[in-house]
Amino acid sequence: MKRHACRSLILILVLIALTPLGTCAETRSITRTPLPVSPARQTVEIVVGVPNPEVYPSGKARASLAKDAQLTAEARDIYANFLARGSEFYLYGDDFLAGNYGYDAEKCAFIVNLARQITAGCSTAAEKIRAVASYASDKIYYDYDYYEGRKPDVHYDPYACLYYGYTVCGGYAMSVEALLQAVGVPCGYVSAPNHAFNIAWDGRRWLLFDTTWCSYNVYRNGQKQYGGYSLDTWYDYTFEFGLTQYNHIVSGMPLTIVNGKLKQYP
Repeated sequence: MKRHACRSLILILVLIALTPLGTCAETRSITRTPLPVSPARQTVEIVVGVPNPEVYPSGKARASLAKDAQLTAEARDIYANFLARGSEFYLYGDDFLAGNYGYDAEKCAFIVNLARQITAGCSTAAEKIRAVASYASDKIYYDYDYYEGRKPDVHYDPYACLYYGYTVCGGYAMSVEALLQAVGVPCGYVSAPNHAFNIAWDGRRWLLFDTTWCSYNVYRNGQKQYGGYSLDTWYDYTFEFGLTQYNHIVSGMPLTIVNGKLKQYP
């Protein structure tokens, strides 16, 4: 009996020694915090089915759709026509807010004063663009209550977006356009399939940027959830890089404003 007992004990000790340490991991509670995902990126993954370009930086993220070639060709034509005009053509002037949005003096002053506060200390157009892009990405929240169908409408115009602090991509783009125009920087609203972003003149060249995709802030169930922002990928990206993402294939460039009156695409 003692001999059998010793053999059993030895066998148990050998099995314990051979057991991988990793098998104990299943008894631990490991919590991994997922990386923040902006509302627009979720739109790309869910609606369009295109992987996040930050995960697939090679630029091959877009699905091979039959209509891609046509969309890309149209985008190149639109962009070329836009570049053919001088930057001063897209500086809309003091009548822009009143003429385009019908704002009274109080609402116009709100946006102008805010734009001046944001860009205080900026000496160049490039500095103003970055300051406004940072502000919009940091202070405005993506309205998931509207996106997920819990309410029927959303704030789009710049005053409402900046006053209440939440909107969707079109509101981000309109707000940025209004703020930069208010401090004398040519800037416009750019449309793409299911999306909108901005282009602005930094004094030397046109700069594309998307404050919706830079922001990680979420407005859900009537509450603001701060997630911060990053200008690493979607600030000052190239037109060619935008073509690798369905939501950034340009379909409309800045609208022409003459004497404060909204006209057609140039």
